[in-house]
Amino acid sequence: MATKLDKNFYKALRKKQQVGSTADIQLNSVPGRSRNRIDISDINDLIPGFYDQLIKYLHTEGKFELQVDFSQNLDEKDEKFLKLIHNRKKLMNILADVDELQQEMGVNTFALGFPTLILKQQLKKGAVVCAPMAIWRLTLKKDKKKIHSLVISRTEDDFVENNNVLISFIRNDSNTTIKVLSDYVLEDGVVSKEELN
Repeated sequence: MATKLDKNFYKALRKKQQVGSTADIQLNSVPGRSRNRIDISDINDLIPGFYDQLIKYLHTEGKFELQVDFSQNLDEKDEKFLKLIHNRKKLMNILADVDELQQEMGVNTFALGFPTLILKQQLKKGAVVCAPMAIWRLTLKKDKKKIHSLVISRTEDDFVENNNVLISFIRNDSNTTIKVLSDYVLEDGVVSKEELN
């Protein structure tokens, strides 16, 4: 059963997406040129092992902190340096958006969609949906101890939820019901790899 906080969380997400479709981010998780979306694998290119560590924490820990350290000594002409600046800017844009909504509505809207499902639409020929099957609520903050660093964290109050927009979309598009995470699995906020399969 959704709590008042859960409802506020989704109300804030809907408001965040009013520029396009209200369900845009739930059905199209490809960052593309969006200033406020990022693919975790892009961070992994700059901080080797980051992706594996984050996914391990999501599957095993109800509470964690993971540093995103952008303070690397790179040549300004190096392609990796340009990518680092680009991705740091994206994360700072996400942080600014999250902070703004936190101040306006009192709700943290930072989340990670994982794993991603890619499928062809049945009712719209040639169209593809790339969407997360589950949404993991997390927190993004500046690292108070280290300049040019951010911290992605999770508390035991943060929840994991099925992407109900995707479930509904698939049902309407292809008259198919997909397997979802049960309330029992979601209850403790930690979804293991085995439970996700």
